[in-house]
Amino acid sequence: MAKTRKFKEELVKIYRERINNSKSVFIIKPAGITANESVQIKKDLISVGSSYNVVKNSIFSIALEQEGLPAVENLDANEHAVVFAGENISEAAKVINTFAKDTGRVEIQAGIYDKNLISGEEVVKLAELPSKDVLIAQVLNLFNAPLTGFVNVINANTRNLVYVMKAIADNKQA
Repeated sequence: MAKTRKFKEELVKIYRERINNSKSVFIIKPAGITANESVQIKKDLISVGSSYNVVKNSIFSIALEQEGLPAVENLDANEHAVVFAGENISEAAKVINTFAKDTGRVEIQAGIYDKNLISGEEVVKLAELPSKDVLIAQVLNLFNAPLTGFVNVINANTRNLVYVMKAIADNKQA
């Protein structure tokens, strides 16, 4: 069924709005995934604040161009899906990467991060980064480590005195 010009213009407007509301965009090639798998990846992405949409390649390319974003080279043939990532960019990349490894039928083509085009390999590297919560915990642990060491040094003399006294008491009992 042929699409009218008005419908295509509305679709460009929808794509532009989703691009603007996203922190990052990932383009994937879902070659032969089933309907159940499609529903599963959508659910997984929604849980991390992202969305998954199969797009019309030419119309999505027009939306990218109108937003002043770089063109994706291999967006000309075959079916493509786009993941519009919310705040948790690395979590969305993790979901896509895990899904691609599990099914073997999804290829991560490219992404747009901070208005720059990134390759599929860079999206995979982004997926391998620790989550925001893990990074915060690691930084807090770095702040906490010197204080813990300081407390251990202060308590060391008292602890050593207790050990010496216990050793003396054990010698007197023997």
